[in-house]
Amino acid sequence: MNRSSCGLCGSVAVGLVLFAASAAQAVDLGLQASTSEADRLASLQVRYILHNANAAATTNAEDLWSGGAAGLSLTGAGVVVGIWDGGSILDSHQEFTAVSITNNNATATHVHSTHVAGTIAAQGFIAAAKGMASGVTIQGWDFSNDLTEMRNNAGALDISNHSYGSVCGWYGTVEVSSGTYADMWWGDYSIGGAAGEDSQFGLYNAASATIDDILADNPNYLSVWSAGNDRNDGFTNTLSGQFVAFFTTAPATYVANLGYGRYLVRASDGYTIPGTDGNNGDGYDSLPAGGQTAKNTLVIGAVYDHLNEPQNGSTVSTVGFSSYGGTDDGRLGVDVVANGYSLTSTSNAGDASYTGMSGTSMAAPNATGTLALLHEHYQKLTSGSIPTSATQKAYVIHTATDVVNTAIGGQPGPDYATGYGLINGLAAAEFLTSAIDGSGSDHLFENTLADSATFSLTGLMATDSELKATLVWTDPAGTAQNDLLDNRTSVLVNNLDLWLTDGSSTIYYPWTLDIENPADAASTGVNNLDVVEQVSLTGITPGSLWSIHVGHQGNLTGGSQAYSLLFSGLAIAIPEPASLLLLAVGSLLLAWRRPRR
Repeated sequence: MNRSSCGLCGSVAVGLVLFAASAAQAVDLGLQASTSEADRLASLQVRYILHNANAAATTNAEDLWSGGAAGLSLTGAGVVVGIWDGGSILDSHQEFTAVSITNNNATATHVHSTHVAGTIAAQGFIAAAKGMASGVTIQGWDFSNDLTEMRNNAGALDISNHSYGSVCGWYGTVEVSSGTYADMWWGDYSIGGAAGEDSQFGLYNAASATIDDILADNPNYLSVWSAGNDRNDGFTNTLSGQFVAFFTTAPATYVANLGYGRYLVRASDGYTIPGTDGNNGDGYDSLPAGGQTAKNTLVIGAVYDHLNEPQNGSTVSTVGFSSYGGTDDGRLGVDVVANGYSLTSTSNAGDASYTGMSGTSMAAPNATGTLALLHEHYQKLTSGSIPTSATQKAYVIHTATDVVNTAIGGQPGPDYATGYGLINGLAAAEFLTSAIDGSGSDHLFENTLADSATFSLTGLMATDSELKATLVWTDPAGTAQNDLLDNRTSVLVNNLDLWLTDGSSTIYYPWTLDIENPADAASTGVNNLDVVEQVSLTGITPGSLWSIHVGHQGNLTGGSQAYSLLFSGLAIAIPEPASLLLLAVGSLLLAWRRPRR
């Protein structure tokens, strides 16, 4: 059974839950859920204190603006951003008078859509509400037919923002009789009820596979998704030990049959009350199935504002509701984090109206707008070439500030709580400048690995005591997993490998994580799960010699696999990205350049 929910959020405290067998599985993830939607929304109206300006400071997007530390004056000009959301954007808002916005569905304006658009592109009529990239072009849709629309429009988009996802686990209440409400658990109790876990969390489902297929077919299109707000959702005992859940087959005993597979049941009749969302209530494995569990998307978790300069990973804190990875097959899940707490941005209540919202829905456009600035910077540096989505993911991940605040699950290296860390727009822009103009020890290659081949760069010299290499590829769609609890079968199709060797031929492997022990720090070894691999080393002797290798296991579907390779802290003797010359298996190969549309 499919189920759909749309939260109407903003200054009007109203909540609506729709049940329809033919509806798409989607829910507005703009604000964290609670038992009482109205109380939650009302309370947020008096709690917000921050602004889009603080979000720009958190990801260092402001450093890329005119007058910013990078000296670049970027606005996102020429970058086309798609927004799929709850409805149309109020394009007549004073913050959008100079923004090209097209609403492609005949739907009413929505506060959430308008807020997201403002965080991406507001002009700064009110300085505190200025968006990340005021020069972008926006194409907007509602999320009711998102996958078909994504496929049909992918070729015309550079980046898209998706601040929504499937309803999973505990979410609000449902009326069980006139004026009487009970907590609603959205999982299939027949599958995960006894274990206390919704099987949809972390699942690579049909939507995930479809999204991966769309992105594999359109390698220059990056799709950004909010991680979800499920980590702190739990049973609130609204109705004395009773709750509503879905059942594949009717339960043996129940209080009421509410239709559409939903039954009101009692704990006293032997129905275990599921714990807080995630893997048995520990907060991990709380990503809703869909875009959040796809391989080729960029998934964004939420942190509080972080205004330190330079960024300090030991003081970054995730917001309590922000969903953590990993996926059921052990992939990272959350890639990076951005500001998602109490952002003030545009509202659809009027052309001069603003409102505050919290959620990973707010972190995603903070990231999307920052990425639009970096996209423009890449184009300028390469005379109009378009970065692949793998390259965009790679330079954001490669330069992110590692979150090592153990109080919120942060660990050295990637972790299921914060991914590779907090987006650092300034560091990413500086990396691109250095890599593309060849002025430093930063390097960026876009290459294609042939079946049975290995790519090697040898004779590299360490220029610093730290070095880092990051490999990213856009993988063909995997096989959708059955709706089972914590299916550990890998969905990776083309299994690339990254490793480094030093002068003594010692092998250095990338980070790996253990889904069975999600709170543990990353170790190193062969990574057979993720489409991002990173080797990060410290204590290196400057002047020492190194080699970087990219290979693969098994056969490559399609006979080859395109990838992006970034590395820092090593000097190289041949010119690259500006001329995009590559040394591969002892020969020079010319990488293809993508012309501007």
